[in-house]
Amino acid sequence: MMSPFEMNRNLDYLEEVLKTVPAYVEAFQAVFGGEITRQRVAMAIAAFERTLLSRDTPLDRHLRREPGALSSRQRAGLDLFLGKAGCAMCHNGPNLTDEQFHNLGVPEDPKAQEDPRVLATARFVAKVSGFPDYRTLRDDPGRFLVTKDPVDWKTFATPPLREVAATAPYMHNGALRTLEEVIDFYDRGGGDDPKKSPLLKPLGLTREEKEALKDFLAGGVSGTVLEIHPPRVP
Repeated sequence: MMSPFEMNRNLDYLEEVLKTVPAYVEAFQAVFGGEITRQRVAMAIAAFERTLLSRDTPLDRHLRREPGALSSRQRAGLDLFLGKAGCAMCHNGPNLTDEQFHNLGVPEDPKAQEDPRVLATARFVAKVSGFPDYRTLRDDPGRFLVTKDPVDWKTFATPPLREVAATAPYMHNGALRTLEEVIDFYDRGGGDDPKKSPLLKPLGLTREEKEALKDFLAGGVSGTVLEIHPPRVP
């Protein structure tokens, strides 16, 4: 809520803004039995996020053996996802993630590096994490900030791929803008970091294979969109 890239709100101010919306005042009283506080706001957001589930995707229907759930090109893309493209080595399970951390050699986003808000936030996070050289930090150390283990330098969590068509830009820093860029990145074998995961190797995908893989990612794992009608906030 305080991040300059998200709500960019002072928490005291946030509480007062929400208290001007009668629907929120009534809802917090009904649910929490009291007034709006930042702690209750965080609890409410967490409860809401747990309702955001990806349901009834073409892949789900395909796995239930429903005929025609995936188009022929999406099926070809699924075969690549499971085979030649190697996506399923990390993107597996119900949410298409191994819940692990990997260094893919993702390049830093030049636009982010030029944004003083990004640098200030990154250095603040590094400072509170105990990173000694936080004042000169220009790269994101990734999970290393949590574990302090050199093996975790620039490793990031594998994201789930459900609804991936709606979550651009991609990678931990948004450096890749489109699914086409993501597919090209993996086809090259990832980034240039010599310490990147050994799982990454050039794939040699053809143009037709890239298009099939994109078609599967763009449509095969997208389900019913949940309609949300929030109360009006001043």
